[in-house]
Amino acid sequence: MSALLLLLWVPLALSVGYLLLFSVAGRLRPAPAHPTGARTRTAVLIPAYREDAVIAETVRQSLRQDYPADRFDVVVIADGLRGATVTELLRLGARVIPVAFEQSTKAKALRAAMETLPAGRYETVVVLDADNVMAPDALARLDDARAHADVVQGRRVAKNLDTPLARLDALSEAVNNHVFRRGHAALGLSAALIGSGMAFRAELFAELMSQAEAVGGFDKELELELTRRGTRIAYAPEAVIFDEKVAAAEVFVRQRRRWLAAQAHYARAHAVPALRQLATGRVDYADKALQMLLPPRAVLLAAIPALSVLALVTGAAVTPWLVLSAALAVAIGLGIPAPLRRGLAGDLLHLPRALALMLRALATSRGANRRFLHTPHVAAHVTAQS
Repeated sequence: MSALLLLLWVPLALSVGYLLLFSVAGRLRPAPAHPTGARTRTAVLIPAYREDAVIAETVRQSLRQDYPADRFDVVVIADGLRGATVTELLRLGARVIPVAFEQSTKAKALRAAMETLPAGRYETVVVLDADNVMAPDALARLDDARAHADVVQGRRVAKNLDTPLARLDALSEAVNNHVFRRGHAALGLSAALIGSGMAFRAELFAELMSQAEAVGGFDKELELELTRRGTRIAYAPEAVIFDEKVAAAEVFVRQRRRWLAAQAHYARAHAVPALRQLATGRVDYADKALQMLLPPRAVLLAAIPALSVLALVTGAAVTPWLVLSAALAVAIGLGIPAPLRRGLAGDLLHLPRALALMLRALATSRGANRRFLHTPHVAAHVTAQS
């Protein structure tokens, strides 16, 4: 049993060590990008698949940006929206591009938009989800960062904290921001993309979308392709985008199934090529591909305590497992912002249920990357704590 536990400890320790390294690095505070003066001509693209409940409010908030009104347009790619919704969007001042696909995907919608918009009209493209609400200065902060990078990821935070599951989802996203965005940027590596709150040089984005084929994991396809090319992804934590957190168990499982299936797909496709490029100094691409091999934090949170107990019961060495548990707690704890620490003890009481849902998603994720799994949204409002 001791030998088996040691074999399990090594890969788990490597995973925890990776998280701890970048979590500590995330405590380094990079200087924010300085305002650039003249604003780039920007298209805010919002794919909306049957999002009648939220899209009008998203457009309304997007049009209120602290950004010159003649320098940005809000463009909704309307897939399955009702006629009344489209009329309302036009009344608000958005441009609407209607689309219809046999199998809808985000990549297809964005490709259609880039093929429809006049070539050369925009310098920057910003991608939002249909439920996203930008902070009033988010577009300007993305533009500041875009002056120094072709691709920028903003900081997505929770719009709603109305259920224990939503609060745990918010905690998870905050940790991801800290480890995979701030921590990576602090060490000179590319930040992870997250699917929305992203800004691109328009010509580059048009080229990327002409080749994108992702059904699920659209953001992972983009970040792997960008880092494979040697294009660095910057992080703009001061550009805040509010995102609805899932409150229902079935929606949570569906969303995580899609994410886990995409992770497995891209791990298979890129791990070996990335290792080859690592030998030539392409650390950024190798890092992104090897991230796909990391076990989900839910697996770490469930497996490490369980194996610690097993070591204790069987008389094996317990100290290495206790050290690993402490390291994981530090790696996660460093990424939890102060506002989310309030009420943390109560939220952790719901952690076993969330871990069970995550493990259920993992067990049923096979094949989920082959078809579009839509995550429905409701008209959630930005909370004061967010």
